[in-house]
Amino acid sequence: MTTTLTEEKVETADAGYRLSPKLLEQLSKPEVEQSLLSLLEQLPKLEQMISTMAKTYDKAQQICSDPVIREDLIDGAKEVLLPLQDKAKALAATAIEAQEEAAKNTRTIGLLGMLRMLKSPGVQSVLRFSQAYLNLMQSGNNKQGR
Repeated sequence: MTTTLTEEKVETADAGYRLSPKLLEQLSKPEVEQSLLSLLEQLPKLEQMISTMAKTYDKAQQICSDPVIREDLIDGAKEVLLPLQDKAKALAATAIEAQEEAAKNTRTIGLLGMLRMLKSPGVQSVLRFSQAYLNLMQSGNNKQGR
């Protein structure tokens, strides 16, 4: 194999490859050489991983192209999502209605009014939930900090 070095390209007579001097310069760096060696050592794992991914893709393609399976998946998703959609719509409607009611009511809520509201079972329930939630958040932060 004879190699001719020109100013612009390196030509190999036998195989007809052309390598630029910039590429040769990069390949001669120790860190690039080490990276390439490491990559070459990992090639069997990469090949196995790509093979597994290709099989998974083929199976997913097969599942997606089968109309029976596709319809079953869609029906299953609808069974789960439709009740959630109804609950979300009801929650949004309640929030909109509460906003409208709050906009209509222009009276000022004083300190005594707030104290009376604190006796309400609904407010007590929300306050207990808020307290429990904040306690859990605080204990979660303590666990992560350790």
